[in-house]
Amino acid sequence: TSTQTLLEMIQYYIDNSKSRISEGTIKQYESIKRKIANYLSQELLIPDYPLDKLNYRFLNDYKVYLESKRSNNPNTIDRDIKRLKAVIHFALKLEILKEDPFIKYKSSTVPTHRSTLNMDEINKIEELESTNPTIQLVKDAFLFMCYTGLSYSDLKKLNVNDIHISVGGKRVIKINRHKTDEFCMVPLMQKAEAIIEKYKEYPTVLLTGNIIPTLSNQKMNQYLKLIMELTSINKTITCHVARHSFATNSLEHSIPIETVSKMLGHSNITTTQVYTHVTDRHLHEVHKNFHRKRG
Repeated sequence: TSTQTLLEMIQYYIDNSKSRISEGTIKQYESIKRKIANYLSQELLIPDYPLDKLNYRFLNDYKVYLESKRSNNPNTIDRDIKRLKAVIHFALKLEILKEDPFIKYKSSTVPTHRSTLNMDEINKIEELESTNPTIQLVKDAFLFMCYTGLSYSDLKKLNVNDIHISVGGKRVIKINRHKTDEFCMVPLMQKAEAIIEKYKEYPTVLLTGNIIPTLSNQKMNQYLKLIMELTSINKTITCHVARHSFATNSLEHSIPIETVSKMLGHSNITTTQVYTHVTDRHLHEVHKNFHRKRG
Protein backbone atom coordinates (compact mmCIF):
# COMPACT_ATOMS: atom_id res chain seq x y z
CA THR A 1 0.00 0.00 0.00
CA SER A 2 1.33 3.43 -0.94
CA THR A 3 1.16 5.67 2.13
CA GLN A 4 3.46 8.47 1.10
CA THR A 5 0.90 11.25 1.56
CA LEU A 6 -0.99 12.47 4.61
CA LEU A 7 -4.50 11.53 3.46
CA GLU A 8 -3.32 8.10 2.30
CA MET A 9 -1.69 7.54 5.70
CA ILE A 10 -4.89 8.49 7.57
CA GLN A 11 -6.90 6.07 5.41
CA TYR A 12 -4.29 3.34 5.94
CA TYR A 13 -4.54 3.90 9.72
CA ILE A 14 -8.37 3.69 9.55
CA ASP A 15 -8.25 0.45 7.53
CA ASN A 16 -5.78 -1.09 9.97
CA SER A 17 -7.71 -0.04 13.09
CA LYS A 18 -11.23 -1.27 12.27
CA SER A 19 -10.82 -4.50 14.23
CA ARG A 20 -9.58 -2.86 17.44
CA ILE A 21 -11.38 0.49 17.79
CA SER A 22 -15.07 1.27 17.93
CA GLU A 23 -17.22 2.33 14.98
CA GLY A 24 -17.70 5.74 16.66
CA THR A 25 -13.93 6.29 16.90
CA ILE A 26 -13.50 5.24 13.26
CA LYS A 27 -16.04 7.94 12.30
CA GLN A 28 -13.99 10.50 14.24
CA TYR A 29 -10.86 9.55 12.25
CA GLU A 30 -12.87 9.82 9.03
CA SER A 31 -13.97 13.27 10.20
CA ILE A 32 -10.38 14.49 10.69
CA LYS A 33 -9.50 13.13 7.26
CA ARG A 34 -12.31 15.26 5.76
CA LYS A 35 -11.20 18.34 7.74
CA ILE A 36 -7.58 17.97 6.59
CA ALA A 37 -8.71 17.38 2.98
CA ASN A 38 -10.73 20.64 3.18
CA TYR A 39 -7.77 22.50 4.68
CA LEU A 40 -5.43 21.27 1.93
CA SER A 41 -7.83 22.13 -0.92
CA GLN A 42 -9.14 25.46 0.48
CA GLU A 43 -6.03 26.94 2.12
CA LEU A 44 -3.04 25.30 0.44
CA LEU A 45 -4.83 24.65 -2.89
CA ILE A 46 -3.40 21.13 -3.14
CA PRO A 47 -5.17 17.71 -3.15
CA ASP A 48 -2.82 16.05 -0.63
CA TYR A 49 0.39 16.65 1.35
CA PRO A 50 3.69 14.72 1.30
CA LEU A 51 4.07 12.80 4.55
CA ASP A 52 7.82 13.47 4.83
CA LYS A 53 7.22 17.24 4.60
CA LEU A 54 5.08 17.34 7.75
CA ASN A 55 6.56 19.68 10.35
CA TYR A 56 5.68 21.89 13.30
CA ARG A 57 4.66 24.76 11.03
CA PHE A 58 2.12 22.61 9.17
CA LEU A 59 0.55 21.50 12.48
CA ASN A 60 0.45 25.04 13.83
CA ASP A 61 -1.07 26.44 10.60
CA TYR A 62 -3.69 23.68 10.60
CA LYS A 63 -4.54 24.47 14.24
CA VAL A 64 -4.98 28.18 13.36
CA TYR A 65 -7.27 27.14 10.46
CA LEU A 66 -9.45 25.07 12.82
CA GLU A 67 -9.67 28.04 15.23
CA SER A 68 -10.26 30.85 12.76
CA LYS A 69 -11.98 29.30 9.73
CA ARG A 70 -13.91 26.46 11.36
CA SER A 71 -14.49 28.10 14.77
CA ASN A 72 -13.64 24.85 16.60
CA ASN A 73 -13.20 25.17 20.36
CA PRO A 74 -9.78 24.37 21.96
CA ASN A 75 -10.85 20.93 23.22
CA THR A 76 -12.25 19.85 19.82
CA ILE A 77 -9.01 21.01 18.18
CA ASP A 78 -6.92 19.17 20.78
CA ARG A 79 -8.91 15.95 20.19
CA ASP A 80 -8.43 16.26 16.41
CA ILE A 81 -4.70 16.93 16.73
CA LYS A 82 -4.31 13.95 19.12
CA ARG A 83 -5.94 11.68 16.54
CA LEU A 84 -3.64 13.03 13.86
CA LYS A 85 -0.75 12.38 16.25
CA ALA A 86 -1.85 8.72 16.59
CA VAL A 87 -1.73 8.39 12.78
CA ILE A 88 1.74 9.98 12.62
CA HIS A 89 3.07 7.73 15.41
CA PHE A 90 1.73 4.74 13.49
CA ALA A 91 3.70 5.93 10.44
CA LEU A 92 6.82 6.27 12.62
CA LYS A 93 6.40 2.71 13.95
CA LEU A 94 6.08 1.43 10.38
CA GLU A 95 9.19 3.48 9.49
CA ILE A 96 7.26 5.26 6.74
CA LEU A 97 8.25 8.48 8.55
CA LYS A 98 11.70 9.05 10.01
CA GLU A 99 11.12 12.19 12.13
CA ASP A 100 8.29 13.09 14.47
CA PRO A 101 6.73 16.47 13.55
CA PHE A 102 4.98 16.48 16.95
CA ILE A 103 8.19 16.73 19.02
CA LYS A 104 7.79 20.49 19.60
CA TYR A 105 4.01 20.55 19.49
CA LYS A 106 2.19 21.17 22.80
CA SER A 107 -1.51 20.40 23.16
CA SER A 108 -3.81 22.82 24.95
CA THR A 109 -7.19 22.17 26.52
CA VAL A 110 -9.54 24.24 28.65
CA PRO A 111 -11.45 22.80 31.64
CA THR A 112 -14.99 21.77 30.76
CA HIS A 113 -17.97 21.56 33.06
CA ARG A 114 -19.07 17.95 33.41
CA SER A 115 -22.79 17.74 33.92
CA THR A 116 -23.73 15.28 36.69
CA LEU A 117 -26.83 14.26 38.63
CA ASN A 118 -26.80 14.18 42.42
CA MET A 119 -28.62 11.51 44.44
CA ASP A 120 -31.74 13.69 44.87
CA GLU A 121 -32.03 14.10 41.10
CA ILE A 122 -31.47 10.38 40.53
CA ASN A 123 -34.26 9.71 43.07
CA LYS A 124 -36.55 12.01 41.08
CA ILE A 125 -35.92 9.95 37.95
CA GLU A 126 -36.53 6.73 39.91
CA GLU A 127 -39.91 8.08 41.05
CA LEU A 128 -41.02 9.05 37.53
CA GLU A 129 -44.02 6.97 36.44
CA SER A 130 -44.97 6.80 32.78
CA THR A 131 -47.41 4.70 30.77
CA ASN A 132 -45.12 5.12 27.76
CA PRO A 133 -43.04 1.88 27.57
CA THR A 134 -40.19 3.61 25.69
CA ILE A 135 -39.84 6.28 28.38
CA GLN A 136 -39.78 3.49 30.99
CA LEU A 137 -37.14 1.56 29.04
CA VAL A 138 -34.87 4.62 28.57
CA LYS A 139 -35.35 5.60 32.22
CA ASP A 140 -34.34 2.10 33.40
CA ALA A 141 -31.34 1.85 31.05
CA PHE A 142 -30.12 5.30 32.17
CA LEU A 143 -30.57 4.45 35.86
CA PHE A 144 -28.71 1.17 35.34
CA MET A 145 -25.75 3.20 34.00
CA CYS A 146 -26.04 5.54 37.03
CA TYR A 147 -25.85 2.48 39.32
CA THR A 148 -22.94 0.78 37.53
CA GLY A 149 -20.90 3.54 35.83
CA LEU A 150 -21.13 1.70 32.50
CA SER A 151 -20.99 3.77 29.32
CA TYR A 152 -23.72 3.42 26.68
CA SER A 153 -21.48 1.26 24.45
CA ASP A 154 -20.66 -1.06 27.39
CA LEU A 155 -24.34 -1.34 28.38
CA LYS A 156 -25.33 -2.07 24.77
CA LYS A 157 -23.15 -5.19 24.66
CA LEU A 158 -23.54 -6.24 28.32
CA ASN A 159 -24.32 -9.95 28.24
CA VAL A 160 -25.48 -12.55 30.80
CA ASN A 161 -21.96 -14.03 30.62
CA ASP A 162 -20.52 -10.75 31.94
CA ILE A 163 -22.07 -11.29 35.38
CA HIS A 164 -20.04 -13.38 37.82
CA ILE A 165 -20.44 -14.49 41.43
CA SER A 166 -17.76 -12.96 43.65
CA VAL A 167 -16.54 -13.84 47.14
CA GLY A 168 -19.50 -13.74 49.52
CA GLY A 169 -21.99 -14.64 46.80
CA LYS A 170 -22.43 -11.07 45.48
CA ARG A 171 -23.00 -10.67 41.74
CA VAL A 172 -20.42 -8.57 39.90
CA ILE A 173 -20.10 -7.23 36.34
CA LYS A 174 -16.69 -8.08 34.88
CA ILE A 175 -15.95 -6.71 31.42
CA ASN A 176 -13.24 -5.25 29.22
CA ARG A 177 -14.45 -1.77 28.32
CA HIS A 178 -15.58 -1.33 24.72
CA LYS A 179 -13.72 1.97 24.24
CA THR A 180 -10.34 1.22 25.87
CA ASP A 181 -10.32 -2.57 26.37
CA GLU A 182 -9.45 -1.88 30.04
CA PHE A 183 -10.80 -4.40 32.57
CA CYS A 184 -13.48 -3.13 34.95
CA MET A 185 -15.36 -4.78 37.79
CA VAL A 186 -18.60 -3.40 39.29
CA PRO A 187 -20.63 -4.96 42.13
CA LEU A 188 -24.35 -5.04 41.29
CA MET A 189 -26.40 -3.05 43.76
CA GLN A 190 -29.97 -4.10 44.54
CA LYS A 191 -31.54 -1.43 42.32
CA ALA A 192 -29.46 -2.60 39.33
CA GLU A 193 -30.47 -6.21 40.04
CA ALA A 194 -34.14 -5.15 40.05
CA ILE A 195 -33.77 -3.67 36.54
CA ILE A 196 -32.11 -6.88 35.27
CA GLU A 197 -34.99 -8.90 36.78
CA LYS A 198 -37.58 -6.59 35.18
CA TYR A 199 -36.28 -7.19 31.65
CA LYS A 200 -35.19 -10.84 31.81
CA GLU A 201 -38.23 -12.01 29.80
CA TYR A 202 -38.07 -9.07 27.35
CA PRO A 203 -38.02 -10.34 23.71
CA THR A 204 -34.68 -8.78 22.68
CA VAL A 205 -33.07 -9.91 25.95
CA LEU A 206 -34.21 -13.51 25.35
CA LEU A 207 -33.09 -13.27 21.72
CA THR A 208 -29.63 -11.72 22.19
CA GLY A 209 -28.61 -12.54 25.78
CA ASN A 210 -27.99 -8.83 26.35
CA ILE A 211 -29.12 -7.83 29.83
CA ILE A 212 -30.79 -4.46 29.21
CA PRO A 213 -32.68 -3.54 26.02
CA THR A 214 -31.33 -0.30 24.50
CA LEU A 215 -32.32 2.12 21.76
CA SER A 216 -29.73 3.96 19.66
CA ASN A 217 -27.60 6.47 21.58
CA GLN A 218 -29.29 9.33 19.69
CA LYS A 219 -32.81 8.08 20.53
CA MET A 220 -31.83 7.52 24.18
CA ASN A 221 -30.58 11.11 24.42
CA GLN A 222 -33.80 12.44 22.85
CA TYR A 223 -35.90 10.60 25.42
CA LEU A 224 -33.59 11.69 28.24
CA LYS A 225 -34.34 15.30 27.31
CA LEU A 226 -38.04 14.49 27.73
CA ILE A 227 -37.37 12.72 31.05
CA MET A 228 -35.58 15.84 32.33
CA GLU A 229 -38.65 17.92 31.43
CA LEU A 230 -41.03 15.45 33.12
CA THR A 231 -38.93 15.45 36.32
CA SER A 232 -38.30 19.26 36.23
CA ILE A 233 -34.54 18.72 36.36
CA ASN A 234 -33.02 21.73 34.64
CA LYS A 235 -29.93 20.03 33.19
CA THR A 236 -28.81 18.94 29.74
CA ILE A 237 -28.41 15.18 30.05
CA THR A 238 -26.99 12.51 27.73
CA CYS A 239 -26.26 8.83 28.34
CA HIS A 240 -22.67 9.66 29.32
CA VAL A 241 -23.87 11.83 32.24
CA ALA A 242 -24.86 8.59 34.00
CA ARG A 243 -21.19 7.53 34.08
CA HIS A 244 -20.08 10.96 35.36
CA SER A 245 -22.82 10.82 38.02
CA PHE A 246 -21.75 7.34 39.16
CA ALA A 247 -18.15 8.58 39.54
CA THR A 248 -18.96 11.79 41.47
CA ASN A 249 -21.60 10.17 43.71
CA SER A 250 -19.23 7.29 44.53
CA LEU A 251 -16.47 9.72 45.54
CA GLU A 252 -18.90 11.88 47.52
CA HIS A 253 -19.96 8.76 49.45
CA SER A 254 -16.31 8.20 50.43
CA ILE A 255 -15.60 5.24 48.15
CA PRO A 256 -11.79 5.27 47.72
CA ILE A 257 -10.65 6.75 44.41
CA GLU A 258 -8.68 3.54 43.61
CA THR A 259 -11.92 1.52 43.87
CA VAL A 260 -13.86 4.04 41.75
CA SER A 261 -11.07 3.93 39.16
CA LYS A 262 -11.29 0.11 39.01
CA MET A 263 -15.09 0.21 38.67
CA LEU A 264 -14.87 2.76 35.84
CA GLY A 265 -12.15 0.75 34.07
CA HIS A 266 -9.70 3.66 33.97
CA SER A 267 -6.16 2.68 33.00
CA ASN A 268 -4.78 5.56 35.04
CA ILE A 269 -5.98 7.03 38.33
CA THR A 270 -5.30 10.53 36.89
CA THR A 271 -8.36 10.03 34.66
CA THR A 272 -10.50 9.40 37.75
CA GLN A 273 -9.09 12.47 39.51
CA VAL A 274 -11.02 14.68 37.07
CA TYR A 275 -14.11 13.87 39.13
CA THR A 276 -12.52 15.05 42.39
CA HIS A 277 -12.80 18.67 41.11
CA VAL A 278 -16.57 18.25 40.96
CA THR A 279 -16.68 16.87 44.50
CA ASP A 280 -14.42 19.68 45.74
CA ARG A 281 -16.95 22.14 44.34
CA HIS A 282 -19.76 20.19 46.03
CA LEU A 283 -17.88 20.28 49.36
CA HIS A 284 -17.44 24.04 49.02
CA GLU A 285 -21.20 24.49 48.41
CA VAL A 286 -22.11 22.31 51.41
CA HIS A 287 -19.68 24.26 53.60
CA LYS A 288 -21.05 27.60 52.39
CA ASN A 289 -24.67 26.55 52.98
CA PHE A 290 -23.82 25.23 56.44
CA HIS A 291 -22.31 28.58 57.47
CA ARG A 292 -25.19 30.50 55.91
CA LYS A 293 -27.67 28.51 58.04
CA ARG A 294 -25.51 28.94 61.16
CA GLY A 295 -25.22 32.68 60.53
